[in-house]
Amino acid sequence: MIRGRLEAADRAARRGAADWATALPKAQAHVLAEPLDERAHADLMRVLAGLGRDNEALDVFATF
Repeated sequence: MIRGRLEAADRAARRGAADWATALPKAQAHVLAEPLDERAHADLMRVLAGLGRDNEALDVFATF
């Protein structure tokens, strides 16, 4: 039973990473298209953090 839960959690984590990777170019494009849109920057920071790229997320915050 526990093994099944761990495998399910592992599959979900891999799907999540793929979702973040798919979302990254879209978030970057949105920021480039709307450089004054706070929500676009927040979304980009969230995606970068989801990918484990916390320093880059903080850079987005610092430059906005």
